[in-house]
Amino acid sequence: MNSRTIRFTAVLFALAVLSTPAQARSPQQGEDLTELDLEQLMDLEVEVTSATRRAQPLADVPGAIFVLTNEDLRRSGADSLPEALRLVPGMQVARLDANRWAVTARGFNDQFSNKLLILIDGRTVYTPLFSGVFWEALDVPIDDIERIEVIRGPGAVMWGSNAVNGVISVITRSAHDTKGGFARLEGGTEQLVGGTLRYGAEIAPGADWRVWARGFERASSELDGAAGVDDWNQTRAGFRVDWRAGEHDAFTFQGDTHRTRFGTAFIDMLATAPYAVVDDITTNVDGAYALGRWTRSGDSAQSTVQVYVDESKRMFPQFGEERHTVDLDFQRSFAPAARHALVWGFGARHSDGAITRESFRLSFADDHRSESLLSAFVQDEYELVPNALALTVGAKLEHDNFTALEFQPNMRLMWKASEHQRLWASAARAVRRPSWAERDVRVTQSVIPGALDTYVVLTGNDEVSVETLYAFELGYRAEIDDRTSFDATAFYFAYDNLVVNVLGTPFLQGANVVQPVNFENAGDATSNGLELFIERRVDDATTVAGSLSLLDLDDSGRVARSGAPEAQGFLSGTHAWSQEWTTSAWLGWVAGLGNGDVPAYTRLDLRTEWRPTSDVRVWCGVQGLFHDDQREFADTLFVATREVRTAVFAGMSWGH
Repeated sequence: MNSRTIRFTAVLFALAVLSTPAQARSPQQGEDLTELDLEQLMDLEVEVTSATRRAQPLADVPGAIFVLTNEDLRRSGADSLPEALRLVPGMQVARLDANRWAVTARGFNDQFSNKLLILIDGRTVYTPLFSGVFWEALDVPIDDIERIEVIRGPGAVMWGSNAVNGVISVITRSAHDTKGGFARLEGGTEQLVGGTLRYGAEIAPGADWRVWARGFERASSELDGAAGVDDWNQTRAGFRVDWRAGEHDAFTFQGDTHRTRFGTAFIDMLATAPYAVVDDITTNVDGAYALGRWTRSGDSAQSTVQVYVDESKRMFPQFGEERHTVDLDFQRSFAPAARHALVWGFGARHSDGAITRESFRLSFADDHRSESLLSAFVQDEYELVPNALALTVGAKLEHDNFTALEFQPNMRLMWKASEHQRLWASAARAVRRPSWAERDVRVTQSVIPGALDTYVVLTGNDEVSVETLYAFELGYRAEIDDRTSFDATAFYFAYDNLVVNVLGTPFLQGANVVQPVNFENAGDATSNGLELFIERRVDDATTVAGSLSLLDLDDSGRVARSGAPEAQGFLSGTHAWSQEWTTSAWLGWVAGLGNGDVPAYTRLDLRTEWRPTSDVRVWCGVQGLFHDDQREFADTLFVATREVRTAVFAGMSWGH
């Protein structure tokens, strides 16, 4: 047992030893929870589900959780999920070009960030190809989102591997809440045109449905004043049915299909001169999914069964992949004894991937790979002192057909210091499973001309194993008065067995020399940080908020860290001039990245809305003021990043 494991065990024990020896109003019937800010959410005891897989008041969650409501999203003017995540303290969001982003929490940001888990209505949307998310293929109609729950820090007990640095859970509105017609039309200098149509109705008492369609066309970005080729368009259509069958049973059936096309300034490699070129390529992505969920609720227990199937096809000149996934999840929550709240469950997932196109730049040793994952978890919350001190202990077991059985424990302590104050601490172990690329990929990174040309090739390693995180967090949240809320989180993360690039032994291949750069579990790192958020409701018409996030990441030079700003923050505010007119502003600042290739930048977003009736909204705004012609990220392995331009936009919607 190494020293880090010993320290981790000691902290778990200390939490257990320390753990042995507030009031808020409830939501009113008919109250629109989508139009509440964080302070109101805390005051209302609005329930969140992502942290513990059971409904729990936001204020009582022993973890760093933040909620974006539907109204937050509307007021921001964000036209994509990554842009909306800029509103969350501690989230690192950087735009690469008109259709790609690097998104993570608490460090290790990259185009292929692999330590953040994304869920949409409980469906995992990361790809085993590189253990990350293709953001350009994701889109959820903003008006159909009920809320986004963002957990900063590990969520492995509830959600498994890849929930290392954080979990983002997008929860859409029930069909019960979207009856009637809805239309949205918007346009501007960046999103040239976009629109959503939706209609919902009652099938029978307790059963409702909706269908919807959405599409958009985005303009290309610029680099050094020249227009790029990274334009982006998407069409998507979907449905949802919700049925309350009696007092105890509820059923959901939903799905969508999409077609996405986007351009990229792709950094390509050739076997002959000029060896390296930037190609203007087009990628086509098609996908569809269907999900079914059954929930049975009793007086003090609830069981849920969820099944989904997901298919995707990605194709561009240098590479192509098809993927088919089936996932089953079961969970049950109940109170086995007084002062206990127990949740347990199990899951199974099978994902089948096939490489359909390869090139000199990008290929795989094995063009087909199937992954089967089995998991089980249990977590118990015990009130050591009723309504004052609660201890949560849980663990998850996971096994797939490539790595060993993994044990991911978690212990959390929540102290209700007073009616409006919470102090919490946690210790957890989380793992990230190696991706298909890390095991099988062949990426030609460069060609060195000579008597014998040398190909520098990033090479997968079938022996790589899981990366491990030992995480320790301390948090405090409070309602300072009836108008001010405050949230603070400090953390220390220690990473073991990080997958890094290690220079291998050169060898001859025909008339060329191959210099392999192998993936190996040879890295480690530590990080510590502080995340602060405060919100003040100045009066009934004005709300202001501010956030500051600090990060110190030490990787001993073995792990790329250019995507992790050491400091970032924002100020935001909303003012209602009248019942019809509202203006929102967001001012963000991000420290420079890496070795100075991306300097610090500031951006200001403004949006004004006119709401003449409860069903009609008209708005206009500007994004990226003070930020014109500024890159947010350095060039990645495949993408030549572009400058972010100031954009203006306008739109209107009818319905709810």
